[in-house]
Amino acid sequence: METLVDAPHEGTEPIEAKTVICFTGSEVCLDQETVESIRHQILELAESPGAQHLVLDFGNVAYLGSLALGTLVTLHKRLAEVGRRLTLCNPHPWVREVLATTRLDRLLHVRACDWMADPGLARSSNRSPLGVLVVDDDDEARQGLGTALRARGIRTWLAYSGHQAVELYRTNRRQIGLVLLEAWMRGMDGPDTLSAMRRLSGAIRCCFTIGCSAAAADPALLRLGAVRVFRKPLAVADVVETVDQLVRRSSQRGGVRWIEIPKRGV
Repeated sequence: METLVDAPHEGTEPIEAKTVICFTGSEVCLDQETVESIRHQILELAESPGAQHLVLDFGNVAYLGSLALGTLVTLHKRLAEVGRRLTLCNPHPWVREVLATTRLDRLLHVRACDWMADPGLARSSNRSPLGVLVVDDDDEARQGLGTALRARGIRTWLAYSGHQAVELYRTNRRQIGLVLLEAWMRGMDGPDTLSAMRRLSGAIRCCFTIGCSAAAADPALLRLGAVRVFRKPLAVADVVETVDQLVRRSSQRGGVRWIEIPKRGV
């Protein structure tokens, strides 16, 4: 196993912890059909682990329908009931106009596109100083991800079992910004592996990989605190792009989570 040994990143944390929620895709249309399919994921954010401040990044949202507006109001109320708060960030001008017309901008906290800017990230090089631990008992999947991540310049550790992953994390956790973890492994499975790693560091950030036939398990894995669930067969280029973004933001307490927008006709 090849391990890169650059010096660990000593980043500073922002004053306030935030959990940032992003939508996959581009020109996202939050119309009735789309929101009906993801509404449970949005509302579950009020009960899922995360920072007190929840931020919805609307930078790629091009349309906002009435069901989406109602869902945002419900989420706002549920968060307020447990002492948490919601901010909508990066809205397109048209989306901001909808919020203003419906007067929801008076209820919901809306911030401009530069609000979440991280000066430290802006000054950093294209290569993240933190790395990724890939855990999968499928040799082909593990090696394929390792090759693709390293080709992107991302520091990578590989583990073929949950037990090996825990030991690698124990030794290198200050240098690991994200764990990419297969959910259903032989022996020690993904959730048990994550639980063991959490005993070493409560700040661990994890994405699960899982077979398409087990997609119904996605909400349960997200409730464990996963940032994202990737379904197999993996779109490796998309996984690498997302992982690269996540490790760049690893100094941001509270982390980043993703809501997957279903493709039309799928």
